[in-house]
Amino acid sequence: MLLTFLCGSLSRTDACKMVGITLQTLTNEIKRDPAWKLEVHRAELSGKAQASALVTQAAANDPKIAIEYLQRKWPDEWGKRTRVKLEGNTPAADGAAVVKQLLAKLGITGAASDVAPAVAAAVPAGEPTSGG
Repeated sequence: MLLTFLCGSLSRTDACKMVGITLQTLTNEIKRDPAWKLEVHRAELSGKAQASALVTQAAANDPKIAIEYLQRKWPDEWGKRTRVKLEGNTPAADGAAVVKQLLAKLGITGAASDVAPAVAAAVPAGEPTSGG
């Protein structure tokens, strides 16, 4: 039954719940039995293939679905890009200020903006930022 649920595109967690086992039990069995691991992966791929076929079929009639499919399948080529222009001449050494400005430009406020000091360490020091 577990394999049937996985073929139907249920997640491992949901498939386990349906058959009354824990995800940890499934994980342990996959580690213990290479043949079972292969069966689980085949079932998951079957479900993925069925869902993919439905999306492809729907995309033939709906350009929005086609674009969404392309963006997810090949994000480097079709993904949405956001350009943000930082203004002023903030030294990169002040990484927290750069990150806060970037988060503000992206409209990210509140708790998410508290990451600025932690992220600042990732900003290379020494060169000022500029617009562009």
